[in-house]
Amino acid sequence: MPDGYAAVAAALPELDGIRLALLGLLNADGSSWIKLLARGLVPESRTGPFGIDYYFPLSFWIRDNGGRWHAGRRPLVRQAHGEWVVKLQLVPPLARSTTSIEVLAAGSSAQVRVRLPLRWGYPQ
Repeated sequence: MPDGYAAVAAALPELDGIRLALLGLLNADGSSWIKLLARGLVPESRTGPFGIDYYFPLSFWIRDNGGRWHAGRRPLVRQAHGEWVVKLQLVPPLARSTTSIEVLAAGSSAQVRVRLPLRWGYPQ
């Protein structure tokens, strides 16, 4: 899978007091990542081994157009102007041939799904 990116833009309905906006996908160094903007997220310190903060209160999954599921895990979270930028690693990584995704985000009280087309771009 070559390095590349795909813009995805979708605002999801509120889940457990958290509103998410999907910002984009990135394939780099054999991994896939999705970037989100979260409002209403109040991170708790749950530092695990090696100082990694594992806190993200929602389950996040992606199903590609081939029917394969990819779990969002190990969030990187940082605050930016009262909102939170969240970067989730997708496991397994997305294939270069992925043309669309179905995003499933779930909280303790509800879940939301959205289908999005992908158009990959690659660095020059």
